Amino acid sequence: MKFRTWVTPLTGGAFFLMAVTGLLLFFELGSVGLVKVAHEWLSLVFVGGALFHLIFHFKAFKNHLKSFPGRVLVFGFVALTLVTLLPLGHSEENDGPSRGNVQAMLAEAPLGVLAQVAKRPLEEVVADLSSAGMAGLDPLQSLAQQVKPGGKSVNELLGIVLAKSPVRETEEDEEDEDKD
Repeated sequence: MKFRTWVTPLTGGAFFLMAVTGLLLFFELGSVGLVKVAHEWLSLVFVGGALFHLIFHFKAFKNHLKSFPGRVLVFGFVALTLVTLLPLGHSEENDGPSRGNVQAMLAEAPLGVLAQVAKRPLEEVVADLSSAGMAGLDPLQSLAQQVKPGGKSVNELLGIVLAKSPVRETEEDEEDEDKD
């Protein structure tokens, strides 16, 4: 089998993977499975396939560059790529923590600290979690350390702890006042 016969299917399949995982990440649905890892690492397969595709179809590519729309699109995307590399003030370091990072930090915090963050008495938090099937909790360990296999997920347990938080009630009261 010739190398050329599988470059286009490889590029198409890798493009499909990049498109689906990219959309999931864009709409912040990428926390499921290996979406982020697959998008980041398998993009190298896509880049490799695209480069070989370009090499094998270079004559057609050159023909596209002879037309005005072809030149505008190719050079426009090259220029856009260069602009994305400029330090224009936006970076993930300046964005603050994402929702996933905050959840991970809360899940790794000792239960006593989590209760303080939720502005709830530790005993109340332990009672709520015990009624959800988490008996015998250690306040010095995090929820992530105490999750039982086959039980509720860490995010479900965080939801139980934070659902009765006075901070949450205050935010909801403010939203209700804004609607009035």
